[in-house]
Amino acid sequence: MAKKGGTHHSSRLAVPSVVPITGRKERKWTIKPRPGAHKGAECISLGIVLRDLLKVAANSHEARGLANTGQVLVNGKKAKDIRCPVGIMDIISIPKTGKSYTVTVKSKRFGLLEAAGKDVASKLCKVVGKRTIRGNKVALTMHDGRNLIADNSYKVGDSVVFDLAAKKPSGVLKFGPGAKCLVTSGMHKGAVAKLVGVVERKGSMDAEAKLEGKDGEFVTLAKYLFVVGEQYTEQAS
Repeated sequence: MAKKGGTHHSSRLAVPSVVPITGRKERKWTIKPRPGAHKGAECISLGIVLRDLLKVAANSHEARGLANTGQVLVNGKKAKDIRCPVGIMDIISIPKTGKSYTVTVKSKRFGLLEAAGKDVASKLCKVVGKRTIRGNKVALTMHDGRNLIADNSYKVGDSVVFDLAAKKPSGVLKFGPGAKCLVTSGMHKGAVAKLVGVVERKGSMDAEAKLEGKDGEFVTLAKYLFVVGEQYTEQAS
């Protein structure tokens, strides 16, 4: 009988270049993220973070042992599966070391920013969908799969500051001219720049955004932008 369902591993050579794994030709397989909050092309597995980014585990066996003992938190919750998918702006904490990190994109690859204080208690969630539901309420769909009930002041493209303990929004970063944005895809992936303006295109063409960064002005698609706020730093490992 034929095997049904997906696999728990992926070929290293087939993994997108955005995934920061080492030794692509030394071994055949790597840890594949299981289906979850993030799209497959927009996340990496927790095991790769522990082994290749944080280097707190020498191999997947050690990473599994670390996770199984409940020593790793993702967005404030224990993550015991090294295939747990983590994506942009997720918070990874290791209480034993007293350190926390925010997942981001740096130099076109996934990276980590060390987080502390209020940055650990909350995370940024980009509004990717908005609709009206029964009772004339507004439902927001976030980039990490969350669905929130909010007022009509939120717009698609805004970044919601989500309180992980209270499980509700505690603030918002508006998408508009002057906003500091992280480019999450495309040719300029990983760049951080100020939004100058958005140009709407006719028909089904995606809107374009003009940004001003440290190397000058450039244009990308508006849907590639993630508002990160003035406190965001580009220093990522």
